[in-house]
Amino acid sequence: MKFTFRPSVALLLMLVCLYTACKKSADKPTGVATIDYKTLGSLVATNFYRSLTGFYDGLTIKNGSLLPKTKAPGVNYAAMFSGGSVPLCGFTVDTTYTKNSTSGDTVKTTTNSYKLTYLCGSVNVNGYKVDDTLVTTTVSPRINSLYQLGQHFTVFTINPTYLMVSVNGSSFLNITDNLITPTRGTDWTMAYSLSDLTVDFTTTIPDIISGTVTFSGMAFYGGYHIPDKGTITFLGNYKAKFVFTTNNAAPYIVDLLTGAVTPA
Repeated sequence: MKFTFRPSVALLLMLVCLYTACKKSADKPTGVATIDYKTLGSLVATNFYRSLTGFYDGLTIKNGSLLPKTKAPGVNYAAMFSGGSVPLCGFTVDTTYTKNSTSGDTVKTTTNSYKLTYLCGSVNVNGYKVDDTLVTTTVSPRINSLYQLGQHFTVFTINPTYLMVSVNGSSFLNITDNLITPTRGTDWTMAYSLSDLTVDFTTTIPDIISGTVTFSGMAFYGGYHIPDKGTITFLGNYKAKFVFTTNNAAPYIVDLLTGAVTPA
C-alpha cells in the first residue's frame, strides 16, 4: 500500500515558527538580557579617569600640569632668553624605562615609553604634547594579567596659575586579567577620543569639570563579548554622565572616585 503525506498549511507554519524560535535562541547567548550595563558603564568611565590621572602609572596630565613660567621672580632673564625666545619652547623629553617589583609571590614588570614636547605662546610655556605607551604585566601563581595604555594628547593651560588645563587627543586601554585559581578571565579593550576636557588641579585630586569623551571597543564581561560604544560627559565634582549608543541602556551618573552609579 502506498501512502502520500501532505502536510497542512497550519503544520508548515508551526514548523517554520518553531525553527525560527530555535535559531534565535541559538544566535542569542543565554543571559544577555541580564548584562549589568550600569556596572559596565561605570567601568568605562572610571577606567578612563584613572588612566588620565595616573592610577595605572605612566605619564599623566599630573606630571606636566605645573608648567614652568618664565616670568618668575628672581629669574636671570639674560640667561633664560636667547634672541627673545624661551629655551623650553619645543624642548622634548623622549625616553623609555623598565621597572620591576616583587611582592610575595607576585612579580610586576612595567615598561613605559613617552615623548613630551613643551609648547609656547608669545612669551611663556603654555602647554605640552605627549605620546605615551605603557605595558604592565603581573604574574603570580593565582593571576596572570596584562595592562596596556596608549595616550596621545595636547594640553594647554587655561589660566596663569597653570592649575586649570584643557586636554584634547585620544587614548587606548587594554586590560586582561586571567585568574588561574579559580579559572576566570576578563578582557577589556577600549578607545577613547577626548574633546575639550577641562581639568582642575586646584585640589589634591584632579577633577575633570567639563568636556566629552566618545568611546568604542569590546568588553569580555559576565561571560560574553559585548560591543561598547557611547559618550561620557564630565560634570565636575568628580561626576560624569555615560550613555551607551549600542543598546537601549539608560543613561547614568557615575562617581569617578568610587564608581558608584545613580540614574541620570
